[in-house]
Amino acid sequence: MRNRYFLFLVLALIPFQAPGVLAQNKQLTVEDIFDPVKKVNFSGTTPTVRWLKDGKHYLLTSATKGDTARIQKVDAATGEAVPFFDVAKMQAALTALGGVTEADAKQLANRSTYQMSNDERAVLINWNNDLFITS
Repeated sequence: MRNRYFLFLVLALIPFQAPGVLAQNKQLTVEDIFDPVKKVNFSGTTPTVRWLKDGKHYLLTSATKGDTARIQKVDAATGEAVPFFDVAKMQAALTALGGVTEADAKQLANRSTYQMSNDERAVLINWNNDLFITS
């Protein structure tokens, strides 16, 4: 009687295992792991996520071409992502302050993290003991 229940349980769980097995399109080989040219990269990166106070959006830092970090504001319900701020506008504002070179302004405007004001409407940048507030 006990064996019959065990067999029934195993047969009932088989359909739940099939999608995972069917999803594998290719056999993994030793060459896939160790070949210097065609090896599969198993090391992913974990995204940096910061929830905004509205509870509906979060900030996602992602690397773009040239390893420049960009911060995206993502709607959690839809997945729609938009730039959190205008990088070119921030860079121009920092350069216009004086005392900040073009290269430094570019670096400051392309950081992956910033200190934010309590209302999350301004970015605070501490650079060479100077505090810049951009909105």
